[in-house]
Amino acid sequence: MVPRVVVAVVVFATIGIAVAADGPSSGTPAKAKMFACSPYRLHSPDKLVVRVSVPHGTDLGIRTPDNAFVFVYSCDPSLRSPQWKDVDCGSFANLPRITIDVATVEGVSVSPQAKARRLFSKAGAYTVLLGKNLETENTDQTVNRCKVQFSPSESTKP
Repeated sequence: MVPRVVVAVVVFATIGIAVAADGPSSGTPAKAKMFACSPYRLHSPDKLVVRVSVPHGTDLGIRTPDNAFVFVYSCDPSLRSPQWKDVDCGSFANLPRITIDVATVEGVSVSPQAKARRLFSKAGAYTVLLGKNLETENTDQTVNRCKVQFSPSESTKP
């Protein structure tokens, strides 16, 4: 017969392991303290730089000018841009700087036929979102947001 104390310790240890396996979200704040995107005006050859306090959420998405939402990064590998396939959730949650190549970045929509597609393709305003769970928790208290303007080609100056 196993003493009840030992059984309780094993049960609590198992629960602790299960919670730790959930990833970085257990110790991650609901919203990063610092979140900034630059430059504000983007063109095809540019890189969008997101500076963020760590740790931060593991869902990075972008809302396009036509209001479509696409994931750039998620702990679910099927919702990651091909450029981020080899980055684990813990590493992503601790990146103080996320660099996105505007010319090549692909996003993945949440649909049964989800496949990566080029993200910055239409001129207009794009909203970058970062949070713990962008599919269900999408409020001002839980998600960081910034807007950028994209023009497919650099404008010529007189």
